[in-house]
Amino acid sequence: SAQYQTALMNNKQITDGEIDTDFSLVDAGYNNQYIFVYFRMDNNGNGYAMRIRRYTSGAYGTLYKVTNNYSTYTAIGSVDQQFNGFAFSGANKNTLKITLQGTIVNVVISNGPNQYNLFYTTDGAYASGSVGIGTYGLLGAAYFDNIAVSTPSPINDTFTPSQSLFTPRIDGGAWTMAYDGTGNGYV
Repeated sequence: SAQYQTALMNNKQITDGEIDTDFSLVDAGYNNQYIFVYFRMDNNGNGYAMRIRRYTSGAYGTLYKVTNNYSTYTAIGSVDQQFNGFAFSGANKNTLKITLQGTIVNVVISNGPNQYNLFYTTDGAYASGSVGIGTYGLLGAAYFDNIAVSTPSPINDTFTPSQSLFTPRIDGGAWTMAYDGTGNGYV
């Protein structure tokens, strides 16, 4: 019987940033094979999951809110958003990128020149949590590679105005632009 398999990354939390992973699914002649990328998961199994489903008629993505210790999956937006032009077996790697900024969740899948924007939505139920991967219904194998979680670097504005660079004039004048007469533009 098909079972869920889930693994969270140790000591890896995300609030805002990007999650990237390459993945492939080995065709075992079975229609419903799923891979998941979990994010902003808390200790009680609540958070979000992006599911990619391989089916004989194509590939589909669904974004879920996960609750009740991974037992309840509620779709956010469209269920089974179809995307085409992607190969899921052998050496064919697909890249899934999830970008998080506050309540915004943006999901893009790509494979070489093919790129598909699966979801751009907002949901503020879970602001921070763990990142993980999972599978369901595999008769073949799923491969994840190059899993990366990046968070934005804080901006350190060290700009300090200096009186030595400019001498302000307080003469009631106005700024003007004039052609420099040498062909180099305006001053």
